[in-house]
Amino acid sequence: MMSSTKFVDSLPPGSTLLWYEIVKVLGKGGFGITYLAKDTNLDQKVAIKEYLPKGFAVREKGRNVLPNSPTDTKTFEWGLDRFLKEAQILARFKHPNIVRVMSFFRDSNTAYMVMEYEEGESLDAVLKAKKVLSEGEIVRLISPLLDGLEVLHNKDFIHRDIKPANILVRANGSPVILDFGSARQAIAGHGGEQMTSLLSMGYSPFEQYDSTGNRQGPWSDIYAMGGVLYRAITGAKPPDAAIRINARLRNEPDPMKSASEAGEGQYHPAFLAAIDKALMVIETERPQSIADWRPLLLGCFSATKDSVRATPAPVAKAGVSSPSTATAASSVTVTWYPRPFPHLPENRRPQQGTHPGPSSDPTSRKTHGAALSLP
Repeated sequence: MMSSTKFVDSLPPGSTLLWYEIVKVLGKGGFGITYLAKDTNLDQKVAIKEYLPKGFAVREKGRNVLPNSPTDTKTFEWGLDRFLKEAQILARFKHPNIVRVMSFFRDSNTAYMVMEYEEGESLDAVLKAKKVLSEGEIVRLISPLLDGLEVLHNKDFIHRDIKPANILVRANGSPVILDFGSARQAIAGHGGEQMTSLLSMGYSPFEQYDSTGNRQGPWSDIYAMGGVLYRAITGAKPPDAAIRINARLRNEPDPMKSASEAGEGQYHPAFLAAIDKALMVIETERPQSIADWRPLLLGCFSATKDSVRATPAPVAKAGVSSPSTATAASSVTVTWYPRPFPHLPENRRPQQGTHPGPSSDPTSRKTHGAALSLP
């Protein structure tokens, strides 16, 4: 697992914030640091995200966080305000597929967001191990994820950083949406030059390159979720949206092989077409809401999707995500029971039963939690 000693700006283990005791660093990215901590009042684990934007702020020799320079003060304070407002908004959501924000506070001249500590494995780690997912596995994941996103969108809130590293698969197979990118996007727009460093290449739609954010909406998260599904069926993320839009402007072929072509014969044609629709590079050509996209994506499974179940299986040793994803991955093998595939030839249908994950040693059931990841 990652150690706090690898992050020179991080709070050391044993540090206290109010009644929270820092245990270790879970991840560090362009916007701050996420810690595993102990709530000493309730005697339970929590995840705490610290506002420490790279390029705008630095920690003093003690623990206080300060703007990098006097010229960064306005941007730092503006981003801090957005961070706190985002935490306040997220704390209102109570949904099984959205990570729960429990509280937030200011300390050490910065701010902290306290979140429920989730046990499981990032979808990024799952895809690195399995490369691609079966149709049944994908349906089991995507339906609750769409439900969670729709709750956010209905309250005029956009995630802005949907990607496999920000989706956790719990031990029981249910997914949860993690790290939100709204405040990061805002500070990038305010600071200007660091926009591209805060985007998730391959998953961020082209309108997120616009620092004003005026063209973003639910369709932006739909593009990103389409990118997640594209990786799940092909094993690779889509080409970056900027590359795709440039090709279109030059009247050149789209550098992205369509999902319909890449997954032909392996997945339902209507399902593949819906992924392609989500990945339209021009935002007005995509479904404009989850309500628009869901029937296109899942309508072909409506009679059978509820029968798809997932159960945890033991594994031999802990998996560790790379620092670049800033996610502490667990060792949870997801066992799937996919639905029948009537549209595929008999010899190409997935077999009923289990799909082994990274390990199938039944002697170990140890898991490690994963908290909000930072890009």
